[in-house]
Amino acid sequence: MTEEDLDRALDFARRPVQESVLLQEIAIDIEEFGPDRASELAQDLSRDLNRGGNFEAAVREYSRAPSASSGGRLKWVAASELPGPVVNQ
Repeated sequence: MTEEDLDRALDFARRPVQESVLLQEIAIDIEEFGPDRASELAQDLSRDLNRGGNFEAAVREYSRAPSASSGGRLKWVAASELPGPVVNQ
């Protein structure tokens, strides 16, 4: 290893790491389910998914977002671009 190689490695190691996340969504249609049922469904799904439920199955059944056809997957987002409440989850 040359001194130049070492300098490059040190420069690389000093670069800040930018954390990114791959988000998924379920969009529940309030008009389809009604406000009360949509709220109840969102709470039920949250509880079920936090206990290891099948997210993709829930997307297929309930989501009306364009992302539903890809399992609810959205694009990669820099963690620094997320709102505080989402980052702190």
